[in-house]
Amino acid sequence: MGKATGNHATYTAESLKYKGKRIAGLGGVFRGQIWMPPNKPLFLTLFIIVNTVHKKKIWRGGIPLRHRTSIFPSDIETLEKMQADILICHEAPRPHPSGFSVINELAYKMNVRHIFHGHHHENFDYDSMVDTYSYQITNVGFRSVCDINGGYLLKGIDER
Repeated sequence: MGKATGNHATYTAESLKYKGKRIAGLGGVFRGQIWMPPNKPLFLTLFIIVNTVHKKKIWRGGIPLRHRTSIFPSDIETLEKMQADILICHEAPRPHPSGFSVINELAYKMNVRHIFHGHHHENFDYDSMVDTYSYQITNVGFRSVCDINGGYLLKGIDER
């Protein structure tokens, strides 16, 4: 869904259809300098930040390099207008200890059936919460691979 810079996707708010499944993607991470839900955002769109930051922080004529992987409220607003069976995101939804309820709200508005997320290096187990949400959640942890149903084909281990 986008280029990778390290392990963070650089494009957000995209969707496609694959083998009959509507798949939407939300790349990037929440950053306090832009928006750290549930707090109010400091910038609503990347266009606003480009027009307000010091010229020295502009990278190659665009948004500052660090914030090319930041999630803006406008990314969420774009996705809210779409419908998807699967939502793939870098950040985690709740009930992950480091998750964001704004992702759960987005999934609900999009009628998502399954959220896949990365970011956190452990494979957080959502199985005990299967009846809590109207969709399934799968954490694809560090060096892990799973199938479209959320079954792990390979569970990676973070040896750091």
